[in-house]
Amino acid sequence: MAAPGLFTRVCELGPQRISHCCHPVRVILAELMTRRQDRRSYSHLYTNVLPSQADAEEIFTRYNHRQFIEALIKTAKHGPQITHLRTSCYEPIQNFLQVAAITFNLLSWFRHYLLAQVQLQDLGLS
Repeated sequence: MAAPGLFTRVCELGPQRISHCCHPVRVILAELMTRRQDRRSYSHLYTNVLPSQADAEEIFTRYNHRQFIEALIKTAKHGPQITHLRTSCYEPIQNFLQVAAITFNLLSWFRHYLLAQVQLQDLGLS
């Protein structure tokens, strides 16, 4: 989703009751259009942020920023092959990344300083 603009419209549906929730939630509807404007898709956001704290466009923009950051983190995890971590806490992930970086550096140095001496630097350590 992009920020509200030419190809996106946002509207406030107000407090709504949804199934399996005892409290009404604020619903924001987003209409996304293609460049040809012949196909439209709809998406909705549930939030408990009050309209006095943020309007519908601001909620939509904040959500998109969050989605962008989550996509960057997901993409960054594929580099060191850490797609199946069993934690979502910051400190364990940071520690794991430090160990992964140290391991990568040690393997790189091993390949450069030892395996290159005997022409085995392309042994498959990557």
